[in-house]
Amino acid sequence: MITFRIRGTLTEAETGSPLAGFFVKAYDKDLLFDDLLGSTHAKENGSFEIITEAEDFRDFFEVRPDIYIKIFSPDAEKLI
Repeated sequence: MITFRIRGTLTEAETGSPLAGFFVKAYDKDLLFDDLLGSTHAKENGSFEIITEAEDFRDFFEVRPDIYIKIFSPDAEKLI
């Protein structure tokens, strides 16, 4: 089993302050519909980590994922 770790840190662009509590979703871009790889809330220091497995994104011809993330408000209602 191959495991992937998607890590990052959310910070405010102008001040560099961490964005704690924001909701993060990771996706793999596909031709027909994008696969949700996982989701989490950013920690107090703005860091996040999503762990996924190769089976979560591999389709017929796909070798590597085309990963992108979406960031939402802490209540997961508003896309930022």
